[in-house]
Amino acid sequence: MCGDFNFPEIKWSEGTLSAGGTLDHQAQAKALLEVADKSLLTQQIITPTRRDNILDLYFTNNQESINTYKTEKNILSDHDLIVINTAYKKNKSERAERNTTGSSPFTELNFFSEKIEWEKLQQSFSEVDWEQTILNEDPNTMLHTLLDKLLQICRLHIPIRRRRKE
Repeated sequence: MCGDFNFPEIKWSEGTLSAGGTLDHQAQAKALLEVADKSLLTQQIITPTRRDNILDLYFTNNQESINTYKTEKNILSDHDLIVINTAYKKNKSERAERNTTGSSPFTELNFFSEKIEWEKLQQSFSEVDWEQTILNEDPNTMLHTLLDKLLQICRLHIPIRRRRKE
C-alpha cells in the first residue's frame, strides 16, 4: 500500500507521534499507526519526501519485497518522486500491453511552457469527483479512465509542443 498520507507528526523511525497538528489530525495519524501495526504492515520510506517530512509512504508486510528505492526532486510537485525497485517479477505468461503509437499522448504537451495556466489546471483537477470517476471499475479500466481525464484537463491548460521542422 502506498500513497501521500500527509502526517508530518509521525516519526517513522520510532513509530511514534510528535506534538503538532490539530487533535483530529493527531487522532488520524494515531489510527494509521494502529492500523499498520494490527495489519503487520511496516512503512519502508525513511528519506524525507517533502522538506524534512516523510509524507509519501510505502507499507508492506514483506520487508524483502523492496530491493531499493530512491527519492528524486521533480518540477511537477513539491513532494519528491519515489522510485521503488521491488523483488516482484512479472509473470512471463502474461502478455504485456504495448503502446502501439510509440509515445504517450502527454508528450504532446509542453510542461516547460511559461504559458501553463496553473491556477486553472488546479481548479479543473479539484472540480473532478475522482472517486465517482473511477468507481466500481477494474484496475486497468480505472487507470485508462484516470489517464484520459488527466489528459483532457491538461490539454485545456497546457500548451501543445511545437513540432520541429525537418
